[in-house]
Amino acid sequence: IAIVGGGAVGATLALLLGKSAFTKHLSVCLVDPKPPKGLDEFIAGTSRLPAAKFDPRVFAIAPSSIAVFEEVGAWPRMLNTRTAPYTGMQVWQKNGGGFKLDSTISNRDSLGHIIENDVIVKALYSELRQCSNVDLIVDSVAKMQRVRGVG
Repeated sequence: IAIVGGGAVGATLALLLGKSAFTKHLSVCLVDPKPPKGLDEFIAGTSRLPAAKFDPRVFAIAPSSIAVFEEVGAWPRMLNTRTAPYTGMQVWQKNGGGFKLDSTISNRDSLGHIIENDVIVKALYSELRQCSNVDLIVDSVAKMQRVRGVG
């Protein structure tokens, strides 16, 4: 199985396929021409994300996504690296409508966690390095193109 794109979604899929009892017999290849910078230091625990270098891309991770990250073993590393729970959210729509979410209405401590993209991807790659049936192709990929009519 080839997965092209090693961001949060591609890396999560590779981990799910690599660790599932139903699919761990398969060979999985994750292709990403731009692996996360500082990955080796992150995995070794010798690097912390400096306060001045926040990744502006963040995810609002809901409990269902946290459950997936727990399943693949990446959640503890994410939780220990610059995350914050959120208890409320307001969503605006272009036409002026919108809605508010509040954790107290559902009797929860939080609605989920806000996590930087970089933290998610590095935690997933850290787990991927431990999957013997998942190959990572992270070197530069010069050009990929689809050829119609082949096969």
